[in-house]
Amino acid sequence: MNEMMQQWEKEGMDKEMEELMMKEWAKSWAPTEVVEKVVPLSEDNPYKDITDNLKHAKQLYQEGENHQALLHLEAEVQKN
Repeated sequence: MNEMMQQWEKEGMDKEMEELMMKEWAKSWAPTEVVEKVVPLSEDNPYKDITDNLKHAKQLYQEGENHQALLHLEAEVQKN
């Protein structure tokens, strides 16, 4: 691609044509649809009123308590 662009520049390719081609090329990389991923959060999270949820989550993760760690992280997200 670089070689092709250098050749075009060397041969004096019209800048307007270059911009048009780049816009068309960029369209092929643009997403055709927006996909919104939403992760539902627990409304009844038992850790929502606890401080230092990140600290607790890290400790629980290290202990292998992944579900509880996730609930602490979720509570942190809900607060912030």
